[in-house]
Amino acid sequence: MLSKAWEVLADQLNTDAESEPAGAAADVLQAVEDARRARDEAERELNEVIRSAMLNRKTTKVRVKDLEKAADLTRGRLYQIRDGRR
Repeated sequence: MLSKAWEVLADQLNTDAESEPAGAAADVLQAVEDARRARDEAERELNEVIRSAMLNRKTTKVRVKDLEKAADLTRGRLYQIRDGRR
């Protein structure tokens, strides 16, 4: 017969249910999720501004090399954003 500690371990390993994090772990995971959402939203906003700048270069006189520097992105990435690729 297994000792009580081994029975508990076996039960944990054989269970299909995932336990939800609690306490400090739950707080940290929530902070990470919140930060990821904020990052995703900021990236969407940046892409919108870049797309608009790329599509309206004749009007605004914005040069691609200046956008590269301001956005800290490559020329190729700027064109991907403009075209809605990736």
